[in-house]
Order: sequence, then structure tokens, then C-alpha cells
Amino acid sequence: MRKRSFVQIRADRWEDAVALGKGLAGHAFRGQSNAQWLLSTTVERTARRYGFPDGGLRNREVVLLNNFQRRAHHYINDLPSIDDRLEWLALMQHHGAPTRLLDFTHSFYVAAFFAIESAEQDAAIWALSSDFTMGHTSNHLNETQTMLDLENESREVVQVYLSGCRTRPCVMLVEPYRMNARLAVQQGGFVVPGDLGKSFMENLAFSLEEDVTMLTAHSARPIRRGDAARMFNTPVVKIVLPKEIHNQAVWELDQMNVNAASLFPGLDGFARSLHTWFRDVE
Repeated sequence: MRKRSFVQIRADRWEDAVALGKGLAGHAFRGQSNAQWLLSTTVERTARRYGFPDGGLRNREVVLLNNFQRRAHHYINDLPSIDDRLEWLALMQHHGAPTRLLDFTHSFYVAAFFAIESAEQDAAIWALSSDFTMGHTSNHLNETQTMLDLENESREVVQVYLSGCRTRPCVMLVEPYRMNARLAVQQGGFVVPGDLGKSFMENLAFSLEEDVTMLTAHSARPIRRGDAARMFNTPVVKIVLPKEIHNQAVWELDQMNVNAASLFPGLDGFARSLHTWFRDVE
């Protein structure tokens, strides 16, 4: 029987969600405040909002990047190398520009915080296996290599896609060589779609060799005994976090120092953290 590449699970207790998160070591995580939302990049969402055609997104990415590179020196001094498209797009993402980079974190707890911090309904955490999202690399280390070699290889391959020299539906996990402070604190990285002419979900489905409709269904089954161990090698796992457990989760994450004040260093982050004082934990 073919092994499932996508599983959607509902955690009705915070303790169950934590156990599942621990079992997904090696996955990259993204928290979303609405469990109904699919994965999509800011450039995809912006294009959809204004009716911009999918076929023109590659051209528009080049235009946005060029305009940003020509003007960024007016605002900051420490700029990336002009040829480092990944770091430039990371800088654009950091300051709110639409890009094809989708934020992920290596920490289940950080993803959980982002999922539930401002959620007004069931939230969700998407977990993508790092083995799966490193498929654009050799995904193998010999006795003389370290993870740094694999990370460098990932950056090199992603740069080829960002330059427009290669286009193929896929999803690629990557980190810029230089990490800004927020990305470092949040244990962050990016998952990058290889084909801008397709949605992120289409890129994901193509990588899984699955029909995209499988990934867009919203029905989630309850957690079962042994799921934490069984999910370890599952490429894509979606964990639904019911609204009823959010207050407890935020309180316990705060005890671990996972909160807006720690994840967004500075006065803005501290001010943002004060919202949690309105949460009632029994």
C-alpha cells in the first residue's frame, strides 16, 4: 500500500499537539491563524487581490526586485551583494514587500505561537519534512561533509531558480547565508516555489506527486495513539489547533519565553505582547 504523503490531524488538547510536534523533529513549520487557509506566498496573494495574471509573475518579480535594489541604499547601508537574489528577497520580505518566499521556522513552538497569537477561529500548523523540502539538493552527506555543505548547496540551487535560469514546480527549503536578527530569533527559513506560474499549493502537490485537491480538503481526523511516531517520515502534516485550546497554549508558550516580546525584539514586540494579558486561562 502506498504510504500517505499528506495527513491532516486535529489536536483537541494542547498536550497532544506538543507531543505531535516533538515527533515531527526534522520538519519545518508554519503557523496560520485560520485553519481554512491554504499555503500561499505574499506575491501570489497580492497578484490575486489585484487580478494580476499568474503568467506575468516572473516578470513582475524581476521588476519589483530591480526597483527595490535601486532605492534600498536610501534607507539602509548594509546591503546584500547585488547578485544575491535570495538575500535581497529576504530583505524585501522582512520589510513587507510581496515575494515568493514563504516564512517557515524550525521550531514547532514558534509556529504554534504565530498560529494562535491573533486567531479568532481554529488555527493550523503546517509541517513539511526537511528531507522532502531538500529534494532540490543531493540530500546526502559523506563523511567529510556537514549540514553547512547541504545548506550551501540549497542556496546555490535556489539562486538558479530565482535568476530565472530554471523553472520547475517544486518547493525548496532554504536559509539566506546572512540572517537578520528577527529571522535568527525565530529560527526561521523560507520555502520557495520553483514555478511562479503555479500557485504554492500546485508546486507542493507536484512535489508530492499528488492531486492538488488532496491538499485543499479541510476535514481533519482526531489524533490517534502512536501518531507522533508515525508522522516522523510523513512529508506534509497539517495540525489543526481548535480555538478552545488557544488560551492554554499561549500561556504555556509564554512560560517558555515564546511570545511577541522575544520573537520581535524591541519596544514594538513588547507592546504587541501586552495583548495576551486579556486571555483568560482556567
